[in-house]
Amino acid sequence: MMHRVRTVGAVVLLASCVGACGGVEDDSDLLKMGGLLVQQTGLFGGANDSVTREKAASVPYASIGMRLGSSQEAMLLLATSQGENLRWQAGTQYVINTRDGHVTFTTGFEHNLDSLQGPIADSASTPPDRGGPYHYMFDMVDMGKYGVFAVCSQHDVGAEQIEIIGIPHDTRHIVEDCKAKQLRWRFSNDYWRDAATGYVWKSVQNFRPDMDPLTLEILRPEK
Repeated sequence: MMHRVRTVGAVVLLASCVGACGGVEDDSDLLKMGGLLVQQTGLFGGANDSVTREKAASVPYASIGMRLGSSQEAMLLLATSQGENLRWQAGTQYVINTRDGHVTFTTGFEHNLDSLQGPIADSASTPPDRGGPYHYMFDMVDMGKYGVFAVCSQHDVGAEQIEIIGIPHDTRHIVEDCKAKQLRWRFSNDYWRDAATGYVWKSVQNFRPDMDPLTLEILRPEK
């Protein structure tokens, strides 16, 4: 079953943005973006299944495409950034935070991720990118669950060229396998990291056991 976001008004406006979004001088430019972000009823309406290259190019700010399960794709803009900690928004109600491509916080879904810590290496001699074990800690307030411990490992599937809004990217496909005994939750995440820089261009991530996975792809990078 696909879990949907809470109902959002027909026109979604971003409330604020800083210079990291691409040199925004005031909020008026972002208000003009509202009709481009959502020209339909709710966040996932409209005729197109994916954000088009033309639509992504029409917004001069860093942006991501996002799907929940098999939903249509929505576009979010970068609102703030502090190092690798990025906050993507569509209005004040709908937020996804990421760090090095990992989803660390959400707002606006039926059930949300309140905090993610990690990845935290469990072995000083074998780092995660060489197959060493590591863990995450999840907070899910509505479940009364804090510090849920998920033990993970990852492996490199190999080189893979992906295409986002018609633009090819040479990547390494990384698969992450995790187990959270406390919730009897097993899950796998996929990351497509740039073959040269390690930048995460695309990912499919499980952020809660009672929600469908999120698919994120970079439409316009923040750098």
